[in-house]
Amino acid sequence: MQRLLDGVEIEGEGTVKMDAVEYVRPESRAYVGVESHTGQNRIVRRLFDALGYEVKKLDRVYYAGLTKKDLPRGEWRYLSDAEVIMLKTGRYEESPLLGKKEARHQTKGLCRAFFFLCF
Repeated sequence: MQRLLDGVEIEGEGTVKMDAVEYVRPESRAYVGVESHTGQNRIVRRLFDALGYEVKKLDRVYYAGLTKKDLPRGEWRYLSDAEVIMLKTGRYEESPLLGKKEARHQTKGLCRAFFFLCF
């Protein structure tokens, strides 16, 4: 877990590190939650591949302040006016993994994404 926070060298990407990492279920190390500012599924998969893990499932559950909570698979919804404003201004609530509740300004290309992985 510490290697993910310290950074792992990935061919063609340089050093990639996660912003936060924790086991989803403490009793099982098969499920990991990671938070990244890259937001790219392929980077997360390549990072774990470089550490010798095969990712069986990868689910982005949070992106730039938006979640899919209570949204059934395959369904969609319109964004609220507040969500549209949040995305346009680049302000969103931070870090479901780190637990911060302060609004931060999003710099270009630095949306936070939170993934659940299954090994």
